[in-house]
Amino acid sequence: SSTSAVVSSSLIRTRVYTPEQEEDYIAFQQQQQKEEVSVSDQVMESVLSKLAKPVPPPPKPMGVSTSTAQKKKGKKDNNAMAFLRKIGKVGKTKDFTNAIGSDEGSGMLADITGTDATISESSSTTTTTLLKKAKAAYQSCTVTGIIDDMTQIFPLTSSGTAWKGVSDSTRGGFSNGLIKREVVENKSANVLEGSVVLSDDDDDNTNTGFLKMVADLSLEPGGTVDASEYDGIQLEVLSKEGFEFNVHLRTPNATPTSYRHTVNLEVAYAWETVRIPFSSFQGDGGGSTIQTVDPSNLQRIGIVATGQDMDVNLAIGAVQFYNVI
Repeated sequence: SSTSAVVSSSLIRTRVYTPEQEEDYIAFQQQQQKEEVSVSDQVMESVLSKLAKPVPPPPKPMGVSTSTAQKKKGKKDNNAMAFLRKIGKVGKTKDFTNAIGSDEGSGMLADITGTDATISESSSTTTTTLLKKAKAAYQSCTVTGIIDDMTQIFPLTSSGTAWKGVSDSTRGGFSNGLIKREVVENKSANVLEGSVVLSDDDDDNTNTGFLKMVADLSLEPGGTVDASEYDGIQLEVLSKEGFEFNVHLRTPNATPTSYRHTVNLEVAYAWETVRIPFSSFQGDGGGSTIQTVDPSNLQRIGIVATGQDMDVNLAIGAVQFYNVI
């Protein structure tokens, strides 16, 4: 059965349910509400789970992988080190391929193994560039009093110049050897090692064999230093046996260019401190004139093995100026 009512001239039909139908309808509505809540919970759980996941890293750029890039970088580094070793900028041993003093040769580069070579533009430029880059980091040896304390990478001195090796090979001699940096009796040192060979015509003193290591004193190419505030040169030296060697000081003067003093080591295989006053450095000015060095105009220092056939093993642990207190 049905009932009807008139409201605002509109006929509204109202369905009347039996009690059983009403219970079914209510149960149906409750089930729909449960399903809606369940769907909402699922959506929320999905959103939360996505938010909880870590953000993946950005994709790698296309191209070389990280491991490959590292390998290539290492290869470039190895190539660079190989090149530096090839040109002699890295390593512990220095062949004698350096300029020779005019008092002992022709002014050419001398390879101490006996091969002559003229000074090349490329080698000269490379050395100059290396020193120019480091110049600002060094103080003049006359400021600190230290020419070399062997703390810098060989062949650089602690005053910013560089050690060079020289032999008599440019004059047809047969002396050969090397200079190297090593620890000798707990002290870092430059070691002059090799053989001095006198040629057949050395009786008239025209072609004396020699080995030596030299270093400029000024940071400026061809420059000089004024060491007149000091009293002389001090060396830390060691030889495997009693040994005689010369210390040379070179000046830019025409005659003489080199002033020398001879040192006799009597103690074998022990470090000794040797002091040489500037007044002991003498040069031949021609004829019978003997001159002493002017310490206000010094250009280069040399440690020289010469005068007789001999094997050489001489360690120099420090080179500096000194004052008598």
